[in-house]
Amino acid sequence: MHNITLVILHFRQAKTTQETQQAVSFQLLFTKTWHPFLTVVFIGLLGIVAWVLSAETGRNYGFGVAVPSANVIQYIVIGQQRYLNWGSYFVSGILLGSFLTAKLSGSFELRMPDAQEIIRRILGGITMGIGAALAVEDQT
Repeated sequence: MHNITLVILHFRQAKTTQETQQAVSFQLLFTKTWHPFLTVVFIGLLGIVAWVLSAETGRNYGFGVAVPSANVIQYIVIGQQRYLNWGSYFVSGILLGSFLTAKLSGSFELRMPDAQEIIRRILGGITMGIGAALAVEDQT
């Protein structure tokens, strides 16, 4: 009987240790700010993986999101399957991943920026759109 009690206590302790490790992992990933150099290295490695996986599907653009963003909108509006590809899944994953990360970290909130910030964001979006259009035109 004593051995059974020891086994039960061992499993309870192991479960508690595992829960503690999961809590620490969660805290490191979602609630603490990452060091900038670690973040840059991680994004760089992710970019290499993205480029390789993108190239395997015949799309040599890695982290490019201009055309895939348009594909997502076209799929939503038109519904044609040809707009679902690696790039559109990549863009959808960025949106879903950032939303889930913000929710898990407890930092998600809807907020309205001030008028000056809205104008800056609109101008930035227009500038990015022009740059993306020029880049796509340059490759044809």
